[in-house]
Amino acid sequence: MSDCCEQLRAELAAIKAEIAGLNGRFIRRNERQNIIDDAIGGAEALLVPMFGAIAASKVVPIESGLRALNNRVAPFPGQIRVLQGGLASATAAADQANRLAREGISAAGMANSAAQSAKSQALQALGRIASLALTVANLAGTVAALAGLFVLWGKVAVLERAMSSVQQTIDRILGQILPGMSHQLCEKAVCC
Repeated sequence: MSDCCEQLRAELAAIKAEIAGLNGRFIRRNERQNIIDDAIGGAEALLVPMFGAIAASKVVPIESGLRALNNRVAPFPGQIRVLQGGLASATAAADQANRLAREGISAAGMANSAAQSAKSQALQALGRIASLALTVANLAGTVAALAGLFVLWGKVAVLERAMSSVQQTIDRILGQILPGMSHQLCEKAVCC
């Protein structure tokens, strides 16, 4: 009987050692949801402020730049409407990006199954982040269009200076051809 007891003790010791070796390798079922909820909460705490900061850092400078441009190119009402439409589009894109980010986090919060399901939803959220990157690239295109308008505005200023120079040359030539009459002719022709 002592052989049998010793054998049982040896088997129990082996089983205890095996259980001790498994300690920390598995998640208890009653702890699994808490771990998933903590991971989702941590992701929300990290991602939501980051998306808000990205949107604010990209939209606010564009919005203030558009306001300044609006003041500088007031003589061009058609172009201003286009710029205002671009600002509205950029703001809508930023709102949509923020909404998509919140939807991604919400989708991650619904993960109730195993870790593979949570991983799949995280990959979906990364796809949405790529979509946000595309939106940011579109905003950069809008900024490039604004830069083109600034160049156009500079060219108009150059043309105005050239027209003024041509007018002065015409006045000088008329003054040489018809002394004393050039000013009267200019007033009648409304060229000065």
